[in-house]
Amino acid sequence: MQRLTKLSTTITFITLLNACGGGSGGGGDEPALTALSPLGSEASCPDLQFDTLAADVGTTIFVNGLPSSMTAPGLRIIDAQDSEIVTPAFFRVREGDEDWQFELPMHPNTPAEGGQVLIEIGDGSNHCPQQTFTINALPTAPADYAQDVQAALVSWVEAAARHLGLDPAQLRAAEESELTGMAAVMRLALDTADDPNAPGSIKALADEAAADSDMLLERFLMALDIEERLLDDTLFLDQSEPAVQSIAHNDSGSKGQQIIRKEEQRVYRNTGSCGGGLQFPGATKPNIKNIFDLASAMKSAKNRTIKNVTSHSATATNYAGTANWSKATGVGNILFIVSTVDEALNAALPQVFSQFIVTGDSQIVEDREATNPAAWQSKIAAKGIDFNLEKAAAQTIIQGLGLIPGPVGTALSTATFAYGNEVNAEIDRVTKDSCFKVEAPEYGPFDATYENYTAGKLIGSTISLVGHHQYMPSDIGLSEIEVKIIGETFGTSSNAKKTLPVNVNSQVLSLLPSTTRIAEAGEEVEISATISNSEADPANFDVEVVGGVSRGEVTNLRVEGDFLTATIVPTSDREKYPVQVRFTSLNTTLPAGSPPHDKLADIEIELDVKLTPDDTPCLEAGDEVPLIAELTGFDEDEQEVDFSATGGSFKNETDLTATWVAPQANGEYVITATATYDANEKDESRFTVADNCIRKIWYPVGGFSIDNNGTYSDEGQLCPQESIADDQTESFDEPIIPEVPQLPAESEFWDVHTESKTWGYTHNSMRHIVDDKDNNNGSDDSCSSISLSGLMDADVTYEGRADGTLAASVDARLETNCERYSNGDIECASGGGGIGFGGFIYQDITKQTTVTLSGSLSCTGLEGNIGTGLAPLSIVAIRYENGTTPYNYEEEGNTSIKDKQGNYRSPQLFSASCKPEQGDTVTPFEVEFVLDAPTGNGNTDLIIYGIAGSVLIAPDSSLSVNAFPGTPPTEPVPGSYLSEGKVELEVKIE
Repeated sequence: MQRLTKLSTTITFITLLNACGGGSGGGGDEPALTALSPLGSEASCPDLQFDTLAADVGTTIFVNGLPSSMTAPGLRIIDAQDSEIVTPAFFRVREGDEDWQFELPMHPNTPAEGGQVLIEIGDGSNHCPQQTFTINALPTAPADYAQDVQAALVSWVEAAARHLGLDPAQLRAAEESELTGMAAVMRLALDTADDPNAPGSIKALADEAAADSDMLLERFLMALDIEERLLDDTLFLDQSEPAVQSIAHNDSGSKGQQIIRKEEQRVYRNTGSCGGGLQFPGATKPNIKNIFDLASAMKSAKNRTIKNVTSHSATATNYAGTANWSKATGVGNILFIVSTVDEALNAALPQVFSQFIVTGDSQIVEDREATNPAAWQSKIAAKGIDFNLEKAAAQTIIQGLGLIPGPVGTALSTATFAYGNEVNAEIDRVTKDSCFKVEAPEYGPFDATYENYTAGKLIGSTISLVGHHQYMPSDIGLSEIEVKIIGETFGTSSNAKKTLPVNVNSQVLSLLPSTTRIAEAGEEVEISATISNSEADPANFDVEVVGGVSRGEVTNLRVEGDFLTATIVPTSDREKYPVQVRFTSLNTTLPAGSPPHDKLADIEIELDVKLTPDDTPCLEAGDEVPLIAELTGFDEDEQEVDFSATGGSFKNETDLTATWVAPQANGEYVITATATYDANEKDESRFTVADNCIRKIWYPVGGFSIDNNGTYSDEGQLCPQESIADDQTESFDEPIIPEVPQLPAESEFWDVHTESKTWGYTHNSMRHIVDDKDNNNGSDDSCSSISLSGLMDADVTYEGRADGTLAASVDARLETNCERYSNGDIECASGGGGIGFGGFIYQDITKQTTVTLSGSLSCTGLEGNIGTGLAPLSIVAIRYENGTTPYNYEEEGNTSIKDKQGNYRSPQLFSASCKPEQGDTVTPFEVEFVLDAPTGNGNTDLIIYGIAGSVLIAPDSSLSVNAFPGTPPTEPVPGSYLSEGKVELEVKIE
């Protein structure tokens, strides 16, 4: 195997020598090589690595980190000073996950001196960003070294011909026009190596190199130690068993016939235009409109493939399969071109199934009728075989040497190892304008539910096939229908299969209602029934009262859509309840002989307990509440309840009444009335006991959030895909606030009530953006990444206390950080939120009333970006005359509210703020004021004390929550930021 490796290296670089102008001078008057077609569009290759970035010509370079999608990559070696000067290079076929390898060619522009190049790797669809590399100068060599190499090469080609069953002497003597296939390939190789007059003759080039003073060719060959490698491999071939038996027929009497196979087709000459690089000229889409056209076209395509491609490739495949080394010495340019064109043309014809779709009734019901069998349907689509150079080149000497063929735009054949421009020109003439890349069109999908195209096979016993694609239920449960393509119809041995699961379901009977409750025994009722999943008649029922006419009678049946509605008059005898009504399906059941499905409806006498009152205004200790229980559906001798409570006491109890006495302790109490003769029937009321029963309420609102965890990304080709977890946010439910002066229901007041919520969020994320370096050159773009973190903790509590106080507190802490990307941009973790302090206290007055507002505002531990915002926390008194009409403040100075000295004052009773710069503060307040008496005798005015304000928190890297809108924020700097603090408010009206 070592000899094979050396030979592969040698041939690779002889191939590439032509790109540098051979031995005719290190440069010349014309460029040595025009740029090859690009290897596709540039894509990100973040893991690409070379084992070295400077080396001698012929050094094996190891590359890893190529994208997994590049299964057959090629290389372009580009002059760093002139991108139009390019040398192609080839990777070796690799085993498993080992590194990619290639041998370093000469510098494309200054081969003897070496220098800097750009290496571009791609597969015809995409290429990696170019890598800068330095190629070292070539070593010195004897003046006649090229002649020594040429002699060794001739010996090697002759040994290769013998190894492939050909006689070199017969090949040389034959007429070129009569040679085909492998014989033509090896004849071309022999002529190129030994005939001084052949296009691209190596002998002529070696002789010329020996005669001139330019030592480039000799130095290049010396760098590769090529003479010894050729001689070593020649000896190896001569000592090895030939790869195939001789294909010469010595008894034919004609040297031409001994090596000619007349059956082979001619070489295609293509002179069309490529038109975009995706369709080979002549590969037109056939007129395929249905499954019949598709089957015919596939048969034609299969026959054409067998007749043409197989005949051209059979010999080459035999050589590859029987060679003594792992990488077969391949075939030549004629077979390569014929196979290439054949493959390209066949790609336009449908040859492989691309879609096989099977649909059908997968859920059927046992009552399906024979006149309506279930059915499956199938659709088929097919396409040609996507083609590019890789497949065709697998039959060339490039693959035989263990090298990966070049992608689109780097067509090579056996002739190219002869390095002569004339040979390359011959190959270019044969392949003129061909892109060597075809995307096969798809045809269909077409309906293929026909006997000659698809067939169904039953797996299971719960259904029965009743036709080509029809089936009926036979039992409850799951079966499968295996549908396959009849490949013979399409000219293929492939019989693709798809399985359709079919579940046979029992009938589902539904009753509406399933239980009917009546107030009095004998009350007429209606009950509806349907078979909700029926595939026959969903309203096909028999109806009867269980127990016969002594328990009731069906007086009427009517059908309305899918429902059968029965009218039933149950018995008037209460002792015979509950009454049951049976609905029996008359539809088919499975398996055959199974009993019909039925379902029972219940008629019951409704039992109920109603306790009044169901709620009351706030109570003070010792207050008494009269209770009345009402029973429904119970007999006359069952009219009795048992009273119970979670506190307090009862007096004056009778069967259905009692008086509850409120306890001394404040709190919420539950009173329950339970039917004595049926403990399942009960009702309850809730009462609140408090020291101060002034009406008050909070409306909790607001919440906090922080950024999602995960990966944030521009999602360009250079950066990872974005993946973000669920939102990290929670808020209080949006409250429903009655429009003032309307009041909430009595049960909604916060006499004694608490609501609280806790937040505990952490944030960790990776953020990625594409750094375009502020230029239009995408080749130097990169993905810049930063890591951000944060924390959002908060505790919020709203209280309504028994002493009449409304209290609320917010304790919050927000941690965030900021980082800088490589392009200078700064990004910060985001979070925060706010809580609203919104509530009301309601007071009715009938006369001049003195009122005291008291409480406190506490601001402690405030740091960073936190506070009550621009608007302060405030408490305002609003008067509604007679409880409905807003007070008219037009009379100058008359607010209807006076201070202790008798002067009118502002309705705003309190206002204060919390901000970090204030430090820790506790602001107690006590405001005494006098409310004017209502105007008019006997009127009652409503005074609403409105509490308004909020507590806000945001990252300390952002605009202050206490700043005016439009204030320009200060640009953050990388680092960590903290905002935290606690705000507490208490308000009481007496």
